[in-house]
Amino acid sequence: MKEQQQLFNKILIEWNPIGLDNEIAEDEYKGYIPLIKNSMNTQSQLISCLEKILFDMGLDYDKLNPIHKNDLQAVALKILSVKNLAIEYLTTKDIFLLEKMKEINQNKIPISKTEIPKLYDELFIDYSTNNNLECLKRAIFIQWYSVSEPIDNTGIGELNNVCQTNNLEKLKDLILNKTIDSEFLQMLNHYYNVSDWYFDSILNLDLSIDLASNSKSHIIMTEERGVMGKYWKSILNR
Repeated sequence: MKEQQQLFNKILIEWNPIGLDNEIAEDEYKGYIPLIKNSMNTQSQLISCLEKILFDMGLDYDKLNPIHKNDLQAVALKILSVKNLAIEYLTTKDIFLLEKMKEINQNKIPISKTEIPKLYDELFIDYSTNNNLECLKRAIFIQWYSVSEPIDNTGIGELNNVCQTNNLEKLKDLILNKTIDSEFLQMLNHYYNVSDWYFDSILNLDLSIDLASNSKSHIIMTEERGVMGKYWKSILNR
């Protein structure tokens, strides 16, 4: 998301560890944003990333120095607040689409003839490019749902192919590195039982082995999670 990128850059310019003029800083720190976005799952992971950036810049940073440590934590908290705002914004967009779907269904208009599929693809791209585990869960749900149910049930039509491939590669890495959480595994167990052909053909990975090894049951949260939350609420209430 462009707005999120701008907010990250603004934080880095305000931090300005090298002490550059604002105009130069605007371009100088932009290159670090992809690295930061890939390191936002936890505060400690983000702080390690920022420490690496400082070391790469050749700056005199001492992680045992309380002043240095507090300054870096303040920057990390600002960055994480932007990440959380982005998820809140996308959730609002997601819920808006659900309301539009309801309205169109009530008027008995074929969803495939409306702007809804295009809007869902835009939302899917936003989720896919956010580099956040919650966003990946929602993106994987949307692409699985799009192949498992007809468009007039879901509102989800053709999705960005590059994002679909990237999401499945991220998912594959999580599974192979055993860093996937139990909620995501429980969700995947259900998706796989419905559409195993989709995951087997694209992931080229026997997902059933990894899913069978997940003996933990996890309570899946459904509130404020958009179309994914609505779907899981209907499944859990059966």
